[in-house]
Amino acid sequence: MPKSINRLSDRRARTAPIGLWPDGGGLYLQVTAGADGATRRSWLYRFTINGRERWMGLGSLADVSLAEARQKAGEARRQRAEGIDPIEARATQRALRGAAAMTFDQCCEGYVVAHRAGWSTDHERVWKASIRDYVTPAFGKLLAKAIDTALVLKVLEPIWTTKHETARRLRARIESVLDWARARGHRDGENPARWKGHLSELLPKSTDVHSVKHHAAMPYGEVPALIMKLRDRDDRDARALELLILTVARVGAIVGGKGRGVRFSLWPMDHSSSTDEAAGKAEGAAFQGSVSGSGCSGGEAGEPSRRHVVSQRLR
Repeated sequence: MPKSINRLSDRRARTAPIGLWPDGGGLYLQVTAGADGATRRSWLYRFTINGRERWMGLGSLADVSLAEARQKAGEARRQRAEGIDPIEARATQRALRGAAAMTFDQCCEGYVVAHRAGWSTDHERVWKASIRDYVTPAFGKLLAKAIDTALVLKVLEPIWTTKHETARRLRARIESVLDWARARGHRDGENPARWKGHLSELLPKSTDVHSVKHHAAMPYGEVPALIMKLRDRDDRDARALELLILTVARVGAIVGGKGRGVRFSLWPMDHSSSTDEAAGKAEGAAFQGSVSGSGCSGGEAGEPSRRHVVSQRLR
């Protein structure tokens, strides 16, 4: 009685003439002649689904042995028994493998797209520029799943002590991109850019490499005398500095503002003396007129006060 499965031998597979040779169980050896006259030998798995015949390629004899072809055919038969189309299942697996093969730069772009709705244009520009300048040359073109601690340190160590704030922010950005990659299935395992319990053991702490240097501050008791000196001067820079002191606004808001855009209100600290309140109102009105006239606005020309001059006054 002829065998219904495992009909072929290794020798027969290598020497069979042109034709379609069954091994059983849906496995076939296809032998054809190429355009160059050479013989081509490849494996096929034949099955039917929804009454339709389908042929699934399993590879050439040069790459897939008879034993391996039988193993692949057996796996395809198990899928068919479970109602799965083995061709569609293989296509899905290939698509998933392709999706997992994203570079760090590609993952970075994906992260930016996912978060840019809450970012300003300047923030996005600075964010992407830091990755472009420091990370892309080191491992931007490598697969996200290949990024390890050594590569992260390769980027951070050269600038950790010399450009610490840049390095600190860059580490956080690398960590965020790799977290995104893991959530999307593009990498597994721990995040090599994680600080706590990881890079914190390999790099100096921020307090060891970066100390905050505060600007010199005028003693509070000397401020009234400074205000009086400023009021003795009749120029826009003095008015701008006075307004800066009274409002605690940012330098840019003062020097870039226009006098007509300043709104004045008076909140007397002590209502016990109507004379004091009237004096306060008069003083506020005088300051308002000073700024609205030739003060911060720069007069009719409408030029803002010079930032560098006000900054120098602050120093």
